[in-house]
Order: sequence, then structure tokens, then C-alpha cells
Amino acid sequence: MRLGDSHQIAEVQHFHRILLEGVNLAILAESVEGIVLYCNASAARLLGYDAEDIIGQPLIRFLPDPVHRFQKNQLATQKVTHGPIHYQTVCAGRQSPTIKVMVTVLPILKPGGELLGFSSQLQVLEASLIQQNTINELTRYKQNLAAIVESSDDAIISKTLDGIVTSWNKAAEKIFGYSADEMVGQPMLKIFPPDRMDEETHILSKLKSGEKVDHFQTIRLHKSGKQVHISVTVSPIYDAEGNIVGASKIAKDITEKLNTEKLVWRQANYDALTNLPNRRLLMDRLAMEISQAHRELHGLTIMFIDLDHFKEVNDSLGHNIGDELLQKVSQRIRECFRQSDMLARFGGDEFVAIMPCLDQRKDIDIVCSKVLKTLNDPFTLEDGNTVYASASIGVAVYPMDGASDQEMIKHADQAMYEAKRKGRNQTKYFIPAMQVSLDKHHQLGVDLRFALQNTEFFLNYQPIIDLNTHQVVKAEALIRWKHPVLGVLGPMEFIPIAEETGIIHAIGDWVFRTAIRQLKHWQQTFQLPLQLSINKSPLQFNMGHDVPQHWLAYMQEVGLSGESLIVEITESTMMTQQDSTQNKLLSFAQAGIQVAIDDFGTGYSSLAYLNRFDIDYIKIDKAFVQDMKKDGQSFHLCEALIVMAHKLGLKVVAEGVETQEQHALLSAMQCDFGQGFFYARPLSHDDFEHLLKAQSNPSLTAA
Repeated sequence: MRLGDSHQIAEVQHFHRILLEGVNLAILAESVEGIVLYCNASAARLLGYDAEDIIGQPLIRFLPDPVHRFQKNQLATQKVTHGPIHYQTVCAGRQSPTIKVMVTVLPILKPGGELLGFSSQLQVLEASLIQQNTINELTRYKQNLAAIVESSDDAIISKTLDGIVTSWNKAAEKIFGYSADEMVGQPMLKIFPPDRMDEETHILSKLKSGEKVDHFQTIRLHKSGKQVHISVTVSPIYDAEGNIVGASKIAKDITEKLNTEKLVWRQANYDALTNLPNRRLLMDRLAMEISQAHRELHGLTIMFIDLDHFKEVNDSLGHNIGDELLQKVSQRIRECFRQSDMLARFGGDEFVAIMPCLDQRKDIDIVCSKVLKTLNDPFTLEDGNTVYASASIGVAVYPMDGASDQEMIKHADQAMYEAKRKGRNQTKYFIPAMQVSLDKHHQLGVDLRFALQNTEFFLNYQPIIDLNTHQVVKAEALIRWKHPVLGVLGPMEFIPIAEETGIIHAIGDWVFRTAIRQLKHWQQTFQLPLQLSINKSPLQFNMGHDVPQHWLAYMQEVGLSGESLIVEITESTMMTQQDSTQNKLLSFAQAGIQVAIDDFGTGYSSLAYLNRFDIDYIKIDKAFVQDMKKDGQSFHLCEALIVMAHKLGLKVVAEGVETQEQHALLSAMQCDFGQGFFYARPLSHDDFEHLLKAQSNPSLTAA
């Protein structure tokens, strides 16, 4: 083909360029002065640069071997036009400065023989290619490793064996507040609290001997000065010869985890109202102290403190005032004891103190006198009320008054009741005669046997409000005992005794029949879809395998469907004998009777078991509700319980609602029902009926 015009010439040149770009051989063209004029794609890949970055550069930058210059001079001088020159050398790429190649050099001549430049073809030798691939793989590995280190949520740090920081990732910057520029080159001790400086010496010593420090929990300092709790693993870094040259450190911030664990532990072991240890922590400590006293042959004293007439304060001034009084009382009492003593809130208005290594009568008398005296001073409350308080104190001394924790508590309790019987505001020491004559449990057990036949029991009804409609839709039936001597007693004062003596079953049947009969009357009278809930004690619930048949027969006789009844059980009841519990709950569901878990959050609190069992409601314990403030811990706990319960298809009742704020927060959380003094106290039969009458006929209220 004759190249008769410029168009044909351009086509041929384009054709040649495509051929050169398509070959796997690296080809470079240079001028006589040694400036790169052309670089194909294979050459660009080999050298690790874009072709544009190579063209215009001296070729010596990429082929620095003087042999190449000598070979070109030979070609230029001899005007060799046949047979290229071949030689081995190294070329300098971006990733590796020593790529072994076979170079083929050819002169580029004009038709008349004038030298225009040279072309160099570079072919990588196999060993060099393997080395280059290895280098490339290592480079990619390092890049990936660096990306992993930088994206990790854990602080990843390296340091020398002298403790000087050599690397510091993004997570380390976030956890400790220092940037990499601020820490690299600095001693690791910069983030150590003053009292933990010795830890670095210990860690470096282990590393130098080749040991690893694994999951070591400690404290470091943030740049701001705050403490950061971390779990750290430190490992030796070895060089190619196996020498230890430094250390790598992986630190996980566990501050939030530890704070959560502390919160959960504190809620399980401390009373939310008084911030004193609760009964659980007290009994653990008492068992430990008795064991130690037994080993070391010394005594200890238990002091059981019960406030006098506290129930009257609650009934006349309200639970808010009662709670405030309990807080102030606990603060005063605590100041009467040594740091080594433990004062706990045992329940209600009862406090128990453990006094290790104190067993002399005169020393115990001094402490008891302090407690009684400090309570004699009036209490001024926030609303301006002045309240007077006193206490009855019972004392039991180990080992004379008991060999176990339960026995010591029981005897101190009996001594306290003797103090009350003798006129209150005094101290009584346990004596063996109290075991018979002053055993409150025994006496109440005897009295309980006659309470049913003497019609001493009665029911109060506390309304449960639908938080959407603000209407009374349910009520909890609450048993009371009008004791002929002690007056009105709440269930906590006699139900445990009823369980011990077996009378609980007869009492439970009486509550059921009375509540069902009354509920039927109210439904007929007011035409309201009212539900009534009754409490079923663990002993009642665990008897038999399903709903008592006489319950079902009585409901059928009265003409009341199971949907009108809610049975309340505790978490501990649900968790014991799980297989039989599941069957019993299923039998309730088959009868249409709904089931509520009472005081939820104070026991096992396992939502997994709620999903397994046939449960309809959970009742959030009043301790969480009454401590609830916007964005506080109890607020978030209540909110989480409500959300999770709804996801499980359960309805939620909040107990102990006493303020407008609590009501508003629960409504905003979409809690289903509320129960507490904010809506109504437990009401007598007549008062509750009046409430229903007013609700069914609003004009009566308006009038």
C-alpha cells in the first residue's frame, strides 16, 4: 500500500500504536538525548507509574545502570542496523527499585540512516517477577492491615521496649483524646494515673521475657483528665531474627460496660429510696461475718430497728411524705454506726445493722442509745411538716443468740417485737423465752385460724386506669385483716405466715369468691367491662396442675366469664418449676383467665421467659416508677420494658404512680395502664362503687 496522503499515514500510525499498546512486552522509546518519548501500557504497569508521568523524563531515572548508556553509544557509533543488543540489568519501579530485567536495545533510524533515538524492550526475569509480586502482595497486605487497624473500635498501639509510642490508631485518639501526632514519640506513661505507674514497669518486664499480658483490666487517663477503664492485651513484637523489638497493645474501652454492671449490681443490692444496702446484700454480708466470727472466735451483734407508728404517717400524710421521712431517718441512723458496720433497709420501715466484733453489753447499749436519741429530734420535711419518730430495737448477739444468719435475724426480730409490746421507743435483747411467748409469727398463726370464721378479712380495691381513655377499666383486689388486737394488717404481715401454716389456700379461696361475686355485681349494675385482678401466692400457684376446678365451677355458677379475671403472680413464682408453671399458665389461658407478672423488674426480669409462657401483662414495680425522672436511669429502664413488652405482645401496668410527672412520662412512653395514689388509694367496697357510679354517669360528678 502506498501512503499517498496524510490520512493514510495517520491510519498506519494508529495501527502501529494499537499493536504496541496490546503487547505484553514493556517498550520504551527515547530521544538521542535520553528523554523518554513513548511508553506503552506494559511498561507503565512494570514501572508502577502512569505513562504520562514517564514520558518526558530521562530514561536513566528508570534504567540507571551505566551499561545501558554504553550499549547505546555502541549502537550510535557503529550504526548497527541489524541484530539488537541484549543485556541484563535492573530497572527502578515505584514499588521496587531493583526489578531484574532483560533489556533489548534497538536504534531508531531515519530512512537515510540518521539516528533518531533508541527503543528499549524490558522483559522481567522470572525470579524478579516473583519478587515483585511478593512485594506487591506485601504492600497490599500492609495497606489492608493499616485499614483494619484504623477502622478498629479498639485502640491499637505499638511501643518500644522502653515504653515509647511508635503508632497510635484512630480509636486510640477517640478513647484517650490524644492525636497520633501528640503521642507518637512520647512515653506511654503519659496516659497512666499516678497510682498506676508501676504497671508499665511490670508490663515491660513481662514483654522482655516474651510473656503476653492478656485481658488486663486497668485505668488510664483521657486527655481531659477523666478516668478511662480499659481491658488491655499486650503482646511482644519480634523481628526477622526472633528478637523482641517492641510491643503491640490492644485496648478496649470498658467504661460504659463497667458502669452498666455497677448500675445493675447496685439496683440488685441497694435500696433505691435510702441508698442503703437491701435485704439481699445484708444477708450475704451477715453470712460472711458469721463465718468469719466462727473462724476467729469473736462475736458480732445484729440490731433490728423498726419505726414506731410509721403506718400512721403513710396513711395520714401520704407515701411521698413517708418516703421522705424514711430517707431522713436512714441518714440519721447511719451516723450512729462505725464505718465497718453495715446498716441495711430490711423492708418497709425496718432497718437491720450488722456490727462485727461487737459483743459487749455496754458497747451495744451505747449504740442503741445513740439511735433512739437521734430519732427523738423532730424531722422537718420539705413541705414544712414537722414529724416525730421513734423506733423499737431488738438485739441478738452471736454466738449466744443463734448460729446461722436466719436464726440471728429471727431472734433480733422477736426482740424488737418485745420492745414494741413493752411500749415502743426502747431496746430489748433477745432471750430464749421469747421463742415461745413473744413469737409474733406463732401468735399470728394461731389468730389466723379463727380469722376466716370470725369474718375478720375484708377487701380493698385499687383502681387501674387506662392511660389512653383515663377511665377505670380494672382494679386490684387487696386483702386486709382487721386483727382484734393489732388492728388492720396488710398482706405482707400475715400472708407469709398463712403460707407456713397452710391456711393460705382457704384465704385464697375466700378472696376469689368475694372478688368474683363483687365483680359480677358491679358489671351488672354499671354495665362496664370491668376486670378484677387477684394475687395468687407461690404456694397457692404451685398446688395442683391447672386452674382449680372449684374456681371454674363457681365462676360458671355466678355467670362470670374467665376474661373478667386477672391472676397476678410474682416473677419468682413463674421461674420455679418451669415445666409445671407453663402447663398451669396454659390452663389459665384456656379458661380465658389472664395472667399478670407482679412487681416486674425486682426478680429475674427475664423477657425470654415471658415470650415462652402464656402471660398477658407485666406490672412494672413501683420502685422504678417512683424513681423515674426524665432521662434518668429508671426512666430508660421503664421505657425499655414497655417497648420490649409490646414487642412480645404484652400489655403493661405501671404500679406506684404518685405524681403528675410520672403519669405524663408513662403516657408519653405509651404505657397501657397506671395504678397508684395519683389516681386513687386502695378503696373500700363503698368508695370504689361510688367511683364506678361517677364514671358510668358523669353528670353525677358534674353536679
